[in-house]
Amino acid sequence: MFNYNSIKKTAKGFEESFYEGAFYNMQTQDSKHLSLILQRLNLSDGKKILDLGTGSGYLAFPLASQNQNCEVIGLDIVKNTIQNNNLKASQQKIKNLKFLSYDGLKFPFDDGYFDIIVTRYAIHHFPDIDFCFKELSRILKNGGQLYISDPTPNKEDNVEFIDKYMQIKDDGHIKCYFETELLKIANNSGFEKEFTDFTEIRFPRKYPDKYFELMNKTEKRILDLYKIEIKNNEIIISEDVLNISLKKININ
Repeated sequence: MFNYNSIKKTAKGFEESFYEGAFYNMQTQDSKHLSLILQRLNLSDGKKILDLGTGSGYLAFPLASQNQNCEVIGLDIVKNTIQNNNLKASQQKIKNLKFLSYDGLKFPFDDGYFDIIVTRYAIHHFPDIDFCFKELSRILKNGGQLYISDPTPNKEDNVEFIDKYMQIKDDGHIKCYFETELLKIANNSGFEKEFTDFTEIRFPRKYPDKYFELMNKTEKRILDLYKIEIKNNEIIISEDVLNISLKKININ
């Protein structure tokens, strides 16, 4: 069953984050990681590409500008940011790029429309992950590539610390998935694994008082897994990032 409140929290939280600008960018932008994703996509002329959970277009803009013979669409639930993205694309005369907003549930595209779907730091916000993958399978062509980049729990985190930590921000975080969990869901919707890369994201969080209670209840060995540091009234934490390429197999 869909969690509509989660979708609303996510939209509100990210509109506010994108408005903040610099602090949010500090948490998520990483040129080395961006280059890895662009290198790992099966890009060629004429491809139709979806950037799911595009946000401020951090991935969509370079994807479109570097592949001018491809059609790139950025999709997200943040309406104001989507409007700003379209204005920016128009100002920069990037004609093969457009941004759309949607309700966070059913993707507004025809069956088999895309050759490639890529999503960065978004999957952990989807309230019904099984339905999400069914929709991804529906709108992707047979043989198409689904590339997911998302934080994943440390393998030794057996108390779901990272999910409890991320949910404190109240921006619709649902769950970070282990690779085995994500693969099981993906396989059920007609995807098979191509390859996996692991990277790391290290980011700050404001308002440390809200996190101390959780940290005080958590074993030191768990905290050490995430390289937690308190600095300048911020908590800085590291997470592994699962970067996985999946292929949609012909299930007809």
